[in-house]
Amino acid sequence: MEMEDFERIVGRTEKCSLKTTTRMAWGKGEDVEDLHVLSPSSILEFIHMCSYKFLKNNVGYNMIPVILDIDMRFISPTPVGMMVIVEITVEKVERNVITISFKVFDELEKVAEGRMRSIIVSKGYLRRRIDEKTSQFV
Repeated sequence: MEMEDFERIVGRTEKCSLKTTTRMAWGKGEDVEDLHVLSPSSILEFIHMCSYKFLKNNVGYNMIPVILDIDMRFISPTPVGMMVIVEITVEKVERNVITISFKVFDELEKVAEGRMRSIIVSKGYLRRRIDEKTSQFV
């Protein structure tokens, strides 16, 4: 798929849902462990999973979406055990950089919102960069 073809996904929206589990709670040694509340890192992971799946299905076989940056505002805590829904919308495409807005809801209300940018790169490019770094590290 050519980079200019990415324009066709502007305005598209995708929703993903997930039942939260104790594995997603704030962890041991933290003051909130006994509250059984969904951790911020679990919310970020779910946003990433939803956007990655959507972009991967829309950018072509050998292309990989890589997060450039993410800006998120937490609004309300979510008790573990609730269903969480992430809604992503593609706002804009500039060459191979895709801007996505997202909203996160639990069963009662919006719990987070924000924006992220992902860059679309070829799998070959990503492999070369990993190999370069690996060779310098060893």
